[in-house]
Amino acid sequence: MRTLCTLVACGLLMACQGSIVGPPQQPPDNGGTPSRSQFSCQASAVPAELPLRRLSSTQYRNLVTDLVTASLPADASEVLLAVRSSLEQLPRDQRVTPAGTTHGGFTRMDQTLQQAFVDATYQVAVDVGRQLTLSSTRLGALMGACATDASAANDTACLEGFVRRFGQRALRRPVPEEEVAAFTAVAGSAPVEAAAVADVVAMVLTSPYFLYHVEHGATASPDDSRLDAYELASRLSFHFWQTGPDEALLQAAADGTLHTEEGYAQQVRRVFEDPRTAATLDGFFNEWWRLHELDRLDARLGDPLFEAFVGADRPGPEAPRAHGARGAGHDAPCDVQGRPRGRAAHQPQELCPDGRPGPALRHVRVERGGRAARLHG
Repeated sequence: MRTLCTLVACGLLMACQGSIVGPPQQPPDNGGTPSRSQFSCQASAVPAELPLRRLSSTQYRNLVTDLVTASLPADASEVLLAVRSSLEQLPRDQRVTPAGTTHGGFTRMDQTLQQAFVDATYQVAVDVGRQLTLSSTRLGALMGACATDASAANDTACLEGFVRRFGQRALRRPVPEEEVAAFTAVAGSAPVEAAAVADVVAMVLTSPYFLYHVEHGATASPDDSRLDAYELASRLSFHFWQTGPDEALLQAAADGTLHTEEGYAQQVRRVFEDPRTAATLDGFFNEWWRLHELDRLDARLGDPLFEAFVGADRPGPEAPRAHGARGAGHDAPCDVQGRPRGRAAHQPQELCPDGRPGPALRHVRVERGGRAARLHG
């Protein structure tokens, strides 16, 4: 399982290329344990060029949830409830099976772009902007006292400060001054009026930098470039959490520690130990092994043949919790049907798979070499 988990982590991160060395091993004639194939992770390999990727539906919902929660903590639940109908219009990603394989498909590979996606994200942006600025209390909590005081002299600076703070969290990187000017220009001559600020919020949430994984690299190379620190932070957070970087990752990118070996390893450990990582890995194994297609364990209760087989050991809907391991027990974020047991931190329901949780990685050590990464269990 350790080798399997290492392979899965390498494949998910999309920053390492490798191959299985040797053909699949068959069980020996004496019934013993077959030898393992070795996964060779090539640190010097250059990943294939990728098209501009949009956020998955899960990533988009999680990012909106996190952004609202960080921007207006006291009223986040009410805001999210108010925009729920708009979020529900977002098309669900379909499972896409990699070419040449027969195993389960992965929703994160669905990169179709429908008009319904464009319409839904626009409406969510408008509704979030309206809800965040619904009252003077919310406006003040969102922007600071400068938005509701009697002085108009500080209104422009107030809006610019808000765009820098809100924009950095939404776009996952600092907002350049030319973009600050472009966003604030939307507000016109009334920079702190509720309707004007709502328009600015909507503009940020319809930016390609919000809706897509935009990566320019640290250098302006026509060939390949090392990810800059903010892009690396986004890779980590979207890979393990299915959402944008938190404040700690953004700070590590800002102060440069994320581009050091020690700082990078520290953040990977912290990110990996977050409960949201377990939910992401559960979803990955659920899709890979097509666990959503399995019946509940008690689905055949009442069948005479099944009843005769199980006797007194009648199963419940879930597998019993294994001692010393996180299976489909009570510490899993979802039950066998994908229903949330309760959220870890502020993890939205969409992160939960619609089937049984799979095993989870427990230990990971990451080493970086140029553009590639090697993960070891």
